[in-house]
Amino acid sequence: MVSMLPETSTSTGHAVSPIAAPGRVMRAPPACTLAAADQPHRIEVWASILDHATASHPIDDGIEFAFPPGPAFVELLNGAIASELACCSFFSFDLTTAATATTMTVRAPGHDREVVTDLFGSA
Repeated sequence: MVSMLPETSTSTGHAVSPIAAPGRVMRAPPACTLAAADQPHRIEVWASILDHATASHPIDDGIEFAFPPGPAFVELLNGAIASELACCSFFSFDLTTAATATTMTVRAPGHDREVVTDLFGSA
């Protein structure tokens, strides 16, 4: 279960949630079509997933995350990605699995990298 952290909202009504990781604040991108009431939970789902990242680094138009390997975690990532694409179709995800690691790359083609960092933080 994902714990809910205190949240605020922006002037556009999009949720903003401070996350336990130092300096990480995540918010729904302005172009997100998810109902404002559902955004805090979605942010918490991604925060919980990103807490498992073993590394992250910026790429030209997004962020690449490394996670430990494992079919259950890959299934969790696939579900979160599918849910995200339903409301933020401007994102592009690449998921690579291997015996030693799982890598997820997030991009927002045609948008500034800030669209990616809004939800996924800066690497």
